[in-house]
Amino acid sequence: MFSEAAIEVAKMVICYDLQVCGEFYARELTSGKRYEVVFVVKVEDTMSRFDILAKTQLMVPEKELQEQELQFVDLIKNEWIEIRVGAFVARPHKEKIAFYLYQDGSEQKMTGLLIKSAIIRLIN
Repeated sequence: MFSEAAIEVAKMVICYDLQVCGEFYARELTSGKRYEVVFVVKVEDTMSRFDILAKTQLMVPEKELQEQELQFVDLIKNEWIEIRVGAFVARPHKEKIAFYLYQDGSEQKMTGLLIKSAIIRLIN
């Protein structure tokens, strides 16, 4: 369930190259527990370039790259939804974990994508 607290939201007005990324250190998490990373986004029904393939990536040191493909056209429009990036088990040392949502550059401009947050949360 999403919080109703006031937060900043990034709205893409015009973009030619979508790349949203973040990184964090696993030392902030409980070692041995499984976590997942998701982006919270809203695809407006006026979104352009929604039919071009996008990708998510989760990079965890000494683990295989987790990469998934998605099409914005397949997502629910005008509602906040989660895009799962991947999952990992936290380890006790100071490993840096990185995550991405991107779409290769294009001559076409892209509009109508809102990005609310990235969430790192404990899963069973």
